[in-house]
Order: sequence, then structure tokens, then C-alpha cells
Amino acid sequence: KNQLGEAIGVAMQCASPRRNCFELRDGALARLPTPARRDDGHVQVAIIHHDDMQLHAPPRYREIFELPRRIIAIENLLKGLDLREGFPPERNFGGRMQLLPASSPTVFGSPAPKKRRRTSYSSGPSAGESVWDACKIVEAPEVNESDLLLVHSKSHVAKVKSACQLARAESASFLPLASPRAEKHLKAPAPEEVESDVYYSPDSLIAFKRAAGGAVQAVQELFRQDRATGRATGRSSVRASFAIVRPPGHHCCNEPSGFCFFNNSAVAASHARQVLGLARVAIVDWDYHHGDGTQELFYEDPSVLTISLHVALTSAGLAFPGKKSMGLGYLGRGKGLGYNINIPWPHDGIGDEEYKKAFATIVVPALRNFGPELVIVASGFDAVAGDMLAGTCLQARGYYDLTQQLLEQDFPLAVILEGGYSPHLIAEASLNVAHALLGRDPPPEKSASPNAMARAANTGGGPGGDIQATCVLEAVRRRLNTVLPWSAMRRGGKPCFPECTSREHASSSRDAAAKIRKLIDQLAEQD
Repeated sequence: KNQLGEAIGVAMQCASPRRNCFELRDGALARLPTPARRDDGHVQVAIIHHDDMQLHAPPRYREIFELPRRIIAIENLLKGLDLREGFPPERNFGGRMQLLPASSPTVFGSPAPKKRRRTSYSSGPSAGESVWDACKIVEAPEVNESDLLLVHSKSHVAKVKSACQLARAESASFLPLASPRAEKHLKAPAPEEVESDVYYSPDSLIAFKRAAGGAVQAVQELFRQDRATGRATGRSSVRASFAIVRPPGHHCCNEPSGFCFFNNSAVAASHARQVLGLARVAIVDWDYHHGDGTQELFYEDPSVLTISLHVALTSAGLAFPGKKSMGLGYLGRGKGLGYNINIPWPHDGIGDEEYKKAFATIVVPALRNFGPELVIVASGFDAVAGDMLAGTCLQARGYYDLTQQLLEQDFPLAVILEGGYSPHLIAEASLNVAHALLGRDPPPEKSASPNAMARAANTGGGPGGDIQATCVLEAVRRRLNTVLPWSAMRRGGKPCFPECTSREHASSSRDAAAKIRKLIDQLAEQD
């Protein structure tokens, strides 16, 4: 503990800002000295939302986790309402699942008469004196296609549009078939022949556009803009923003994957760079799963720092997305070398302390030395203890503490919703983030449900169960200190990222790095 405390102290000393990122230089951005405050004393925060994002509705297929009620529950809790207020009476779209051979290509879906199509539901006005009332509420616009094309190819955008048009034409919510052989089935295809993490419904496209547009709007709210050029001229009165958007986006690069169709956070970052004219943007992804799409999109770009904290190994083996590139050795390529940081947890038994240490000794020093003009949080809440699809031992209150660490750096902050699949848990985590953004004390902690406690109790095993997370963090820090730009940022003889000085810690970190790398590579090859 003493060595860790010393290490964190070193991190705070060496992680001084490279330069004031909004100094007035050549007519560029001017940094506001302090965040603007409302009359009631709260820091101005914008919430971006739209009911249209509920229109992406799943078919009647088993174990679909990315549901409209995710965002309804978040809005309800921020409004001070019952979590289930405004929940749709049905979870899914349409009737019995069936092959739709009339379509091209053949898909597996649940059709419904057009007059019975799903509509969006609103929980209505807030209860008063709520977090919602303390914020600036903005409806998410539809994204401009020019923003999508900053990160996605024309063929990718066309493919997504085509699938959405098919869903509308069939008046069905459907799953694509992963195997052409499935078309030969007279009844339901086998589970392995269905892409169960990707689905389309008649009004999915409007939801996709609102999600990406909401992420862009979350960034725009933070800056003053020149009306003629669209370029940012300084920080606005909004200190931070929270985009309550769905579906998520961080797995998407050149094809839909893992519930993701457009990479919302990447679109927002690229808009900030190429439209607003910001020089440097950082994306901090604290979703349970690796942000593989975001990593791939910016892997050679030194102007966008990508940091992903994710579970790599679970009791079931390799965590989704199951790629070698989630390992700690993937640091970027070409000019982007050093600007991608992976923090792969060796098991899902990690919790608040491990996340705090990762932020204090890796994330915060990286941000301070990189000097971004904007920080985007790809905010998945599926790492919260008890999540029905993922889950670690991290408590909802942990997101309050992590958000505070980011706010203390005084960079413009846009929080963009990614994963998280238990509505009551992601709502509680969102409330903690919102309290931190507003400068409030953390909300009262709620007792975990028996189901959530049981799921959390089953964490920590698997092939990486004997690897200490602190050794992985030490390995990440030591590796970063050997590559540019971080190796050139030594101050007073101290490295950018703090290292424990004992030989024992150096040896154990090397062993941990070698073991987790070997396990990830082996399991990825098996998949």
C-alpha cells in the first residue's frame, strides 16, 4: 500500500499539463477561466436525449439485451420517477419469429402489421427538484451524413441503410443470417446461424441517426462556434454533457457488431477534429468490453488518444469481442504509435479500487500530458456489479469517483452512453455520473438485488483468475514509459507513468504481461 501511495503521488507530480489547451494562439481557442454556473450555483450540464431512439425495437428472439427500456430507465431516474414509468408494454416487436424468404437476402424475423408498429414512449415531466431539472435538456438531432463519412465508408453506411429499408418494407424486426445454409431451413435456423447481436426494425435508421447526432450534439454544446465557419472559438457556458443514446457504437468500425451500427463516440470525436477544428481529442472508454471499433478507427492517428479499460478474460474464456487487439501491447501504428492505451483486466473480479488506481496512475497522467481540447467518455455501464450480460465488482458509486477524477482535469467533457444492460443498474450508474457533473454529492447508495449480488459473487475466476490486476497496471505503465510520446515526457528524472521501484514488482509485472498476452492470443486463435 505504501508503494502504491508513492506511485500515485509520482503520477500527480509528473502529470502536469503539456500546455494550456485553450490558450489563445493564432486566433484559436480561448479557455474560460472557470466553468459558468447557473443562478442556483450548479455547474451548467447538458443532457442530450430523444424518444426516437426507442424505435430500434428487437424481434421476438431469446436473450436480446440491448432494449429500449435501457434509456427509459435512465431518464426516469434522472427525472426522479419510478424506473418503470413509460416502459413499453411489450419488450419485443412483432409476432412469431420466422424466415422471411420474400426478402433479399433471406432474414429471420418477427413481422407485424404496419398498424401495430412500435411507437416510442415518454415518461413525461420530471418530479421537480431533480437532476433533470438542474440540466439543460437538448433533443438529439439526426446526424449529418457528412459526419458519418468522417469515420465510416460509404459502403458501410449504405449497407446499414439497406438493412433498415428491408425491415421497413417487410414491416418486421429481424436478425441477419450468419450462414447462407440457414436459408434451407423450413423452420428456425440454429443459433450459430443467426447474428443475434445485430438486429433491424422498421424505424431503426432514425434511432441510429439520433444516436450519432446526439453524440455530436453533446460535443457541440461544450463550445462556442463561429456561425460562418462552424469552427470552435472557445468553451461555452456548458461545462459537461451527457448523451443518453442508443444503440451503442464503440464496436463498430467497418461493419455492424456487438449491438453497434455507427460508432457514435468516434463520429463525435471526428466532428470535433475536422468540423470544430480542435487539435487533440481523447476518448476514455470504461465499458466492460473492449472498444475495438474505436481503436481501429484511430489506430494511426496521433491527434486522437484512445484509452480502453476492459475485461479481457472471464470464467467463460475470452471476453467479447474476442480479438488479440484487446491486449496491452497494441499501442497504435505509424504516427499513431503510443496513442492507443489498452488496460485489459485479467478477470472480472476487479472493482472500485482497481479502476481508481488505473485512472490515477494511467488515465489521468496520459490526459494531462496529451493535453486534449476535449475528452469524450465512451460510457458503458455494463461493468457495474450485477449487470445481466457482463458485470465486475465495480459499484455504481464508482462512476461518480471516476467522473470526478476527469472533471478535476478541467477539460471539456462529453459523456456518451455505450453498453449496460440491466436497466436499474445503468440508471443508478448514470445518476452517479450526473451528480458528479453537476458538482453534487453522490446520491444515496441503493442495496443490490439478490440476483445482482449472486452474479457479482461469481466473478473473478477463469484462465486469468490468478493474475493480479495491480501487476497488469504496472505492466501497462512500464510499457508506455518505453514508447513515444510518453518516453519523452520524463520530468526531473521521473517517468510519465509511475513505476514501483522494487525488482519484485518489476518481475511480477513482466510475468503478468506475458501470461495475459499468451492467454488472449491463444483464446483468440481458438475462436
